[in-house]
Amino acid sequence: MEILITIFGTGFIGSAILNFYVLNENKKLNKNNRIFSNLQAQLHNLYAPLNFLVCENENTIDLYDKYHKEYLARYENKNWSHDEVTQEAIRIESQKLLEVANHLISKYVVENNEKIISLIRENSSYIENDDIEIFNKFIEHYKRLKTEYNEAGKLIIPYEIYKKVGNVSYMDPDFIGRVKERYSQKRHKIDSYISESGTLNHGRRQS
Repeated sequence: MEILITIFGTGFIGSAILNFYVLNENKKLNKNNRIFSNLQAQLHNLYAPLNFLVCENENTIDLYDKYHKEYLARYENKNWSHDEVTQEAIRIESQKLLEVANHLISKYVVENNEKIISLIRENSSYIENDDIEIFNKFIEHYKRLKTEYNEAGKLIIPYEIYKKVGNVSYMDPDFIGRVKERYSQKRHKIDSYISESGTLNHGRRQS
């Protein structure tokens, strides 16, 4: 009888330990699943589309810089003929080049910035706390560009006031850097979770 009690007692303790282990492992798994799901949601709903729009804007601004560089090389400090026909032709040609370059910013970059702001506002719950200030600064720059400049791109407030308030940019470098950094971090973490999950599942199947 004592032997049976000992066997049953040992079996009960072993079962309890096994149950505790299973529950603990399930808690860890559920926690990891929640973290993984949150990372996926952040990447899918906010940081991946932000990264795409930021990269597109960077490419557009690079194209604008190329046009502007060509404008300076072709028209600045050149000894063109002073006759009226040549001067008028050069004026029209150079103006069109500037219009094309400026259109890249006023059309495509501004439209993308509006998409970026909508994305941020509609998915604000996915923003990392450390990113809130930088994202709000981007929105502030957008508001200032819309209110401190007219449709022709001319500054309409006194320049001294503009300088005191601070310069504005269509794509603030801090914002670009943060979006790219977060996208890379989220992508890396998700890939790591997938890799670790595959390794653990493979080990369980073998056991």
